[in-house]
Amino acid sequence: MPIKLASEDLTMKKDRRVSSILQGLYFVILILSLSSMASPESMAEPRGEIRIVDNWRPDINVLGHNVLEYLFGLSLDKKELTPSLGLSYEWIEDTTLEIKLRRGVRFTNGEPFDAEAVKFNFEFQSKHNSGRGVQYYMKNVREMKILDSHTIRMLLDQPDSLLLDKIILGPVAGWVIGAPKHMERMGWKGFLQHPIGTGPYIVQGAVKDHREVAEGEVYATLTANLDYWKKGHPKIYKIKFVRYSPKDALHELVKGRIDLVTSVIPKDTLRIAESEHTKVANSAMVLRGPISRIVSRAWVRYMKPGPETVMDSPLM
Repeated sequence: MPIKLASEDLTMKKDRRVSSILQGLYFVILILSLSSMASPESMAEPRGEIRIVDNWRPDINVLGHNVLEYLFGLSLDKKELTPSLGLSYEWIEDTTLEIKLRRGVRFTNGEPFDAEAVKFNFEFQSKHNSGRGVQYYMKNVREMKILDSHTIRMLLDQPDSLLLDKIILGPVAGWVIGAPKHMERMGWKGFLQHPIGTGPYIVQGAVKDHREVAEGEVYATLTANLDYWKKGHPKIYKIKFVRYSPKDALHELVKGRIDLVTSVIPKDTLRIAESEHTKVANSAMVLRGPISRIVSRAWVRYMKPGPETVMDSPLM
């Protein structure tokens, strides 16, 4: 029978401000400045702006979940898959996975999201995302078979207990769903610079290589997708990803000029905690279920202002 996924209502307790899930053996400390909080009345529509320094896989944090979405996500306790572009899944047999897709969703350029889009993304990325992504993680998938406009089956060469985990990996390391016509026109590398997805944010201009921009320069700007399928989200209107060295990022953070920093050296957390502008949020390394896979996400969600700001993932 089809597997029903965890609820999409992922509200956290008031005393939690950031939810982060770590991948590999990395410990990520998320620090949020209190300087850019909005008023309670502002939560109806996205507004405000935050500046982020991400020293851990900036490409993943810019694209994953924020612009390009997965078929499934993870619950906040990291134990269950949750609905995203996929609503449910069912193992028809050991080598056949059937996925029901969400209806009524469009990419931000107007293209429809459906089974054809999923099939195209798998086939295109299998050919063009050389050496990693779908080509590497999902090489066991022999075929994407469309049953109807919003039902697709993944036919495998052999049983794969890790397949669902692979589906939720990031845009460079794994599989996301982008606008097919735009992706075909831009090519894979061009698409990653000018991504178009179904997510809560839209890239303004291009995503630059963070390694090639100057200190203090913005390498990606995201603005809210006002037609996002998940009503009531996102909460923040504009997000800027800025390049700083870890040392300079710390200085900018404690001065209140940066709102969020990842991958802070543990010995610097005391200085951060003593600043009037910042708060250190706990992080943890998580092993999810019997698969023993460690996942990472450093996306955040604006939910309430001030000391009781509630954060979870993504930047919504």
